[in-house]
Amino acid sequence: MRKKKLICTTDIELLKKTEVVLVSINFDLQNVKKNYDNLSNLVSSIFTIIRKKTLIIFESTLVPGTFDKIIIPTAEKTLNKRNMNINDFYLGYSYERVTPGKNYLNSIRNGNRVYSGINKISKIKIKSFFKSILTKKAKLLELQHIKECEVSKILENSYRSLNIAFIDEWLKFCESLDINLIKIINYIKLRKSHSNIMMPGLGVGGYCLTKDPNFIIHSSKNLYKNNFKFPLTSLTMKINRKMVNTSYNYIKKKIRIKNFNKILILGAAYKGDVGDDRLSPAYELVDKLKKLNKNIFIHDPLIKKYNYKKYINNLEKFKCIIFCTNHQYYKKISFKNFSNKNVIVDLNNVLSTKQFKQLRFKTNKIFTLGRS
Repeated sequence: MRKKKLICTTDIELLKKTEVVLVSINFDLQNVKKNYDNLSNLVSSIFTIIRKKTLIIFESTLVPGTFDKIIIPTAEKTLNKRNMNINDFYLGYSYERVTPGKNYLNSIRNGNRVYSGINKISKIKIKSFFKSILTKKAKLLELQHIKECEVSKILENSYRSLNIAFIDEWLKFCESLDINLIKIINYIKLRKSHSNIMMPGLGVGGYCLTKDPNFIIHSSKNLYKNNFKFPLTSLTMKINRKMVNTSYNYIKKKIRIKNFNKILILGAAYKGDVGDDRLSPAYELVDKLKKLNKNIFIHDPLIKKYNYKKYINNLEKFKCIIFCTNHQYYKKISFKNFSNKNVIVDLNNVLSTKQFKQLRFKTNKIFTLGRS
């Protein structure tokens, strides 16, 4: 920035002057044709303007095969009109590496990057560029083909999605036998090889895990036209779409929602310590609960429209409090002077041991999903 090498603009004509182009755009399967058309138009616009030896790195999460079937053919078609060849440019792919929340910037600068390019020189240029902006902690991991790089991101997110769905079925079993699943998982996590096993929770939200696993199914059927069905990945997506029902049924089993004149939902974000509420399961739960009781209020410290201090300062007035998002903010709430006999429902393992003791001492009713 001090050298004035980075600018923000919506003027695509300025690409004529740049040496590096990073492409990071929205892509989903809700309107596939429109998204492919938008991508093709963007690629065409870029290669109509840029000069030779420009480095272009795509960072969007893409359907495997997008580079081979869409990006490269579109670029070549555009360059033919300019009497140019795609090898006159450095072109490759390295999917974005971001951890939402307080470690956002740190994850960008220190996170490992997987990359590939259309040829050897493109890979060298991509590696050199990332070396110039990332720290020495970040590993640069090269794959031979761009399609391998596309698959890498989708496989990673499909695994995470599967991990979540896997725990949901064990949660239902453990609840039926009054087994403390959270304690079991904490013990399992002590083995380093099992440390990434998921905890039970409200459900899957956000922009990645709710769509990315479907990319490989679409790729197999529509881009590569083979017979791979991905039955486990498909089932995972079905389970996760219905996962909020586990929490909803748990609430109905433990308490009578109709009996409360005020119910407070703590957390609207899809994930702890982020202010992103896209496709948040908390909203789906609220919609279901409102069919039983209209007097539901929402608080979230990281979402402006729900950051009501009056709710947090007067928690005791809400006879039913439901924790949906495990923000650190909520883990710091003191219940020391919490005198009323309220009903607390923890759907995301939010409450700390200290908070449990404070609430138990005051004889509040506490129900924690996954903890007998």
